[in-house]
Amino acid sequence: MDRAGTYSLAHQAISHRSNPQGFTSRFLPSLVLGVSVLWLGACVEPQADAGGAPAGSSEAMEALGVPELPEGAVRSHFDFGSRVSLEGYKLDQTSVQPGGHVKVTFYWRGDKPPQGDWHLFTHLLDSSGRQLANFDQVGPLRSAGSISSWQRGKLYVDEQDIELPKDLDTPFVTLAVGVWTGVVRLDVIGGVTDDKNRALVVRLPVNK
Repeated sequence: MDRAGTYSLAHQAISHRSNPQGFTSRFLPSLVLGVSVLWLGACVEPQADAGGAPAGSSEAMEALGVPELPEGAVRSHFDFGSRVSLEGYKLDQTSVQPGGHVKVTFYWRGDKPPQGDWHLFTHLLDSSGRQLANFDQVGPLRSAGSISSWQRGKLYVDEQDIELPKDLDTPFVTLAVGVWTGVVRLDVIGGVTDDKNRALVVRLPVNK
């Protein structure tokens, strides 16, 4: 709105002080319409990209793409809101010990990658489901950017080095993953999950 328009609106507001009902009936519908538009905009769900190489995709991200699961990978299928899926994983060992490390590689597919600042998370859980640690930022794929830059239908390699707590006291640990932005997580609609929208990928016994 220009200065003239601003002055006109202010002048009308002043002139209607003696008739507030008339002012309200004239301008309230526009105000309600504006608030309604803002509310509808806030309720729109994440939109999928149209396909191909999305804007903002980096060379680092593209270098982590593979055509298919490698030999030795365990096949799995966890569907996250029909947007992305975990197609498999690979471990360098089948048990862990307090203070030790385990290397895990997840293989993700971008089915309909959501637009926006969406990321992956990895949580380490004890036998009761309590979170011991998170490794959300660990690994090349996690530092390459948002999953919104993934190409539709492409597999991405997600290598992580998981460090176990030195005071670990539980018969087994579980590696759980998911997809998040802000305080929102994509629903897990395929595979074993918990009530926090985490995919429970693999359980590892703890050697004392």
